[in-house]
Amino acid sequence: MHPRRYSATVLPVDEALTAEIVAAESTLRGPSPDSWFERLDGESDSVEAALGWTLEHDQEQGLSLAAALWPYWMARGKGQEGRDWLSRLLDASEWGERTEARAKALYGAGTLAFFEGDRDPSLRFHTESLAIAREHRNLQLEADALIGLARVSLLDGNALVMQQHAQASLEAARAAGDEQRVATAVEQLAEATRLEAEATTASGLDNRAAAPEALDETESPPPA
Repeated sequence: MHPRRYSATVLPVDEALTAEIVAAESTLRGPSPDSWFERLDGESDSVEAALGWTLEHDQEQGLSLAAALWPYWMARGKGQEGRDWLSRLLDASEWGERTEARAKALYGAGTLAFFEGDRDPSLRFHTESLAIAREHRNLQLEADALIGLARVSLLDGNALVMQQHAQASLEAARAAGDEQRVATAVEQLAEATRLEAEATTASGLDNRAAAPEALDETESPPPA
């Protein structure tokens, strides 16, 4: 599927399917999404038609739809397709309200960018998502955006900042009572701790390797 323009008469838009996908957001990003992924494999034309229609007529609904679909795009190796749809919907709604749907779509766009190693847009999307989440005082969306920023720190190789973002995400997820997000934050904290330990070990090895060289430089020359 590739984003293209639709009018309301090109393909019938399955509004019931759209509503089902949006309602299944937590399942699609949860531990057992396979049945939904298989269903979406067979609904590609209907999904594309719905995305195209919302792009022209209802960007808010389109943001919600794309925000639910990004795990499917990632799992099926369609990250660039997902990024294209999310980018077009985010651009089309840029001057609209800073809604929770936009925050979710930004998180999806940032996550897809991260998994393609695209640091700068990932940072930009997650930063805006965090700002909107905090405006709405939505702890679940705040936890998501902070995890996104932790992953950007992973690309930077900055274990300390990654740990800080992951810890903040864990606190937000716990305050929201969201076990799935708590598990994600704990996983990222463990990864940050591992990276920090590796960096400390590498630093120690470098110091030990440099010590004999420093000793050699300070030794007195042998007698003639």
